[in-house]
This record gives sequence, structure tokens and C-alpha cells, in this order.
Amino acid sequence: MIENLEDLKIAGIGGGSRGKLLLQAIFSEAAAEKRPKILGVADKNLRAGGLQYAQEKGIFTTSDYRELFSIPELDLILELTPDDSLKEIIKEAK
Repeated sequence: MIENLEDLKIAGIGGGSRGKLLLQAIFSEAAAEKRPKILGVADKNLRAGGLQYAQEKGIFTTSDYRELFSIPELDLILELTPDDSLKEIIKEAK
């Protein structure tokens, strides 16, 4: 059971503006003590700001969100895209 936020291992689908804002919040000074581990970020646009930010932080990035499903010990996948059809695809893959 996960008791602390810093124990979470997270991946995100969507490296656009939403993904970048989330990553910036997680990597902010204020969140340093309770920071979860970000294991991967996926976005089909390799130039997306959040994807590039993740790369700068040394986080695994991919253009294929399905690669995130095989990350060992992953606790949570956050879907951060505006694409409603992707939500159903992810739900089926889950």
C-alpha cells in the first residue's frame, strides 16, 4: 500500500502544456520533500513542451504511450491529453 506521495511511481500520457505544468509543479522547490518518482512521459509530438522538459530532467520519454504500460513497478498513469478518444483506448488496454 502506498502511504506517501513520494512513494508513488508515475507516468504521464500527454506532454503538452498540461503535462509540462504538472511536471513543473512536481519538480518545484516547494514539492521537493513529497516528490513522487516520474518514470515516463509519452506524447506523439516529440516537440511538445512537457516531453522536452521531461527529457531535460532525465525522465524516459516516448511517442508511443503503450510503452509506458511495460514500466516495472508503475503505480499510476496520468492521462493529460485533451483527446477524449484516448481515454477509452487506455481504459481498454488497462
